Order: sequence, then structure tokens, then C-alpha cells
Amino acid sequence: MTSLAWQLAETAHQGQFRDRSINVPYFTHCIEVFTHLAAVGEIIDPVLLSAGLLHDSLEETGLEPDQISSEIGSQVLELVNEVTRSEPLPEALEVLNKDQVYELRTKILIEEIAKMSAPAQTIKLADRLSNLRFGRWTRTEKNFARYCKQTQLLLDTIPPKANFQLHRELSNELAHCANNAGRQTNSLSNALKK
Repeated sequence: MTSLAWQLAETAHQGQFRDRSINVPYFTHCIEVFTHLAAVGEIIDPVLLSAGLLHDSLEETGLEPDQISSEIGSQVLELVNEVTRSEPLPEALEVLNKDQVYELRTKILIEEIAKMSAPAQTIKLADRLSNLRFGRWTRTEKNFARYCKQTQLLLDTIPPKANFQLHRELSNELAHCANNAGRQTNSLSNALKK
């Protein structure tokens, strides 16, 4: 099952790049989430691992839910659906500035995470760990600081029992980022653009 999910995710994210500004294939993020689930979270469940590989496929690619269900299974699709973000209605965004849009998206994200099952929250922890580590090098200092605040809200929302190891690792990574704020931001991005 996981090898099929790996192939499907790799194909779905073909030609995409992380953070849309540097030349790191998007699929590397799927691999990191899978690796964090297996190595840090000690997950061996093929459904959870497969959903981790495909966690962004519905919101970031043209992959259809029926394809996940038919090729990988309905349980994987249920988890992928559960971790797929809802976006504010376009009408709501028209009257908001960028900071207000970010705050609204954060509010919706945290409300959704609070209602997720423990397996879905586990995927969110692995996803955020990957994004936080990558964002430390690629986001502007302001955007990264905001992302760290959002990460703390996520940690406050997801109980450690969802996956103690991933929760602790993300908490440690957030503390590391706070201790090194401003020192590393954009260095990888600048190096890759050369």
C-alpha cells in the first residue's frame, strides 16, 4: 500500500516546488512527512503512512479523491480528506488585508485540527515539523515568526497523546527556532538561488 501511495504522490506532485520560490521538488516534503511519521512517530500502520505521503495531494494537485480511493483505499482517502485544509470563502477575503487573511486562515486551521482524529492530528504534527524545519531556511523573518506562533497554537490544540514523540519533537524544534530567530532565515533560500 505505501509503495503505491509513494508512486501516486510522486506523480501527483511532479513539476511542483516547495515554497514556489526555490528549486526543491515538492515531493521531498511528502517524503519528509512519511519519514517523520515512521522514524520519529514510530508509526507502522500502512494506512497512516500512505495518508502521510498523500496529505497535500487534494489541495496542491489535480489528484481526484476517487483516484486515491480506488488505487490506495477508502481509509487512506478518509484521512487525506480529514487533513485537507478548508479555505475561507473568496467573498470573505475581499475585504481583509493580508494580516487579517492570515489570522482568519489560522483560526480555521486550528478549529479544524481540534476536531480531527488522533491519526489525522499525527499527520499534522509530522507535516508541521517538516514545514517548520524547511521554513526556518526559506521564509522571511516576519513570516517565519508568524508561522512559529501558529505552530504554538497547533501544539496547544493537539494533545500530546495523539503522538507523544512527534509532539515532543515539534515542540523541541519550535524552541530551537525561537533560540535562533533571525540567524538562519533565508540562508538556504539565498544559497539555492545562486
